[in-house]
Amino acid sequence: MKIGIAGPILTDSLKRYLNLPAIYPKGLGGISVNNLIIGLLQLGCKVSVYTLDINVTRQVELNGEKLKIYFGEYRRNGRSRMLDCFRKEYKQIEKFIRIDMPDIVNAHWGYEFAIGAIKSGYPHLITLRDVPLEILKLTKDLYRLERLIINYWVMRNGMHFSANSAYTAEKLKRFKKQLPVISNSILIKYISENPKELSQSKVRIVSILNGWGEIKNPQPALKAFSTIRKEFGTKVEYHLFGPGYEQNGFGHSWTRDNDLLDGVFFHGQLPYEQLMNQLRNYDLLLHPSLEESFGMTLIEAMAQGLPVIAGKYSGAVPWVLNYGKNGILVEVASTKEIADALRMLTHDEDLYRQLSSDGIQYVWNNFSEDIIAREHLELYRRVLNGQKD
Repeated sequence: MKIGIAGPILTDSLKRYLNLPAIYPKGLGGISVNNLIIGLLQLGCKVSVYTLDINVTRQVELNGEKLKIYFGEYRRNGRSRMLDCFRKEYKQIEKFIRIDMPDIVNAHWGYEFAIGAIKSGYPHLITLRDVPLEILKLTKDLYRLERLIINYWVMRNGMHFSANSAYTAEKLKRFKKQLPVISNSILIKYISENPKELSQSKVRIVSILNGWGEIKNPQPALKAFSTIRKEFGTKVEYHLFGPGYEQNGFGHSWTRDNDLLDGVFFHGQLPYEQLMNQLRNYDLLLHPSLEESFGMTLIEAMAQGLPVIAGKYSGAVPWVLNYGKNGILVEVASTKEIADALRMLTHDEDLYRQLSSDGIQYVWNNFSEDIIAREHLELYRRVLNGQKD
């Protein structure tokens, strides 16, 4: 089976499968897509990728023994993309698919990559990775409104779909009553063999958030940490990673202006592999996001043995954390609930050890690249055999 993948990627994570020139497109990002590609390649599949990059002005192809990547242009100007509803972007994806002639195309997210797959006329599976109406409720702007409209078109015109979580499937059931659920995956190399022990000298709390804004909800977390810092002093630290969390960036300025900077460290955005290699140096993950269709950070932290505190009403978060069996669920809008959970995990060594050990095993059993790639292969076969979702 020749598998086509349409979606955003990070080229550097796929370097070992390619014969790369000195200069090559880096991609738009997309760890969940990358991990699926790697899982399929590890199973011996031949994979072609149809993707976009902001630094590409004409078609670029990268080749390896079992992997081929087609790059088209992703326009830098968001207004230009909006004015024609991403037409230039999806037409390139459609063209790449028709040139490459895969047996099946798996498009990711229900937007321009999915439109290209649908319009190509090839058998396709669209993996839905967010809930645009929920995002629009929290981020009310014209861009998100247009994305919602595009998603409606995709849902009405696509043939086969899957969802990355039970939450995504439930929210989109108005279009498809039954959506197969296949989780995001994590690479086996990032799953630790040994659980962590609660540090007796310094507890380093970490948050990894994709932006500073209403959805990611960092303010209650920072206020909660300030409470804990006053109780425990230098025994606790709070480290934040991601765009918007740079030294002297917006998040740093807000924290300083609100007199919450004591014990807080801003690291900004790191390359994925570098971040993953650093993650085990921390002790627990605090994830204050108000909405997630999955939440890769959750399984990345559990894989490294970090207990997780996250939102009990935050979309897919309870599902990913096994409804509280593999993490502590709190109301993340409540500074008090976050502080109480932080206090408990910095005191209770037995609970900490159990969450660390169980989390590693839970990720291994449910989210490893091999398991998720095999589940995708089975669904691809069902699509090609004409079976209903």
